[in-house]
Amino acid sequence: MDDVRVIGEVAPELAAIALHAANATGDDDVTPVTWEALRSAEIGTVWEAAGGGSMFSDRQTAELVYRTDEVAVLLVTRYYVQDGREPEVTRELRAFAFAAD
Repeated sequence: MDDVRVIGEVAPELAAIALHAANATGDDDVTPVTWEALRSAEIGTVWEAAGGGSMFSDRQTAELVYRTDEVAVLLVTRYYVQDGREPEVTRELRAFAFAAD
């Protein structure tokens, strides 16, 4: 029988969603929201990535608006303001289904 090598590897859990906000330095502010954070968060919990510079402001938030043992729903909002112009605001609902234990 051939020799069999067993290789173990621990991989970090991927984020359910990563919030991004641009900075003037070119280094985005990134806020990962993990599956475990979604499973244990209370309704109304908000995660945020904030950035900007002297000429603009950039912010992305995710608010937990619904959660059961099977699913979580986030209201993801992006606020972008450049050089005194009207803010650009986009909103979307994102649903996340949890894997069965």
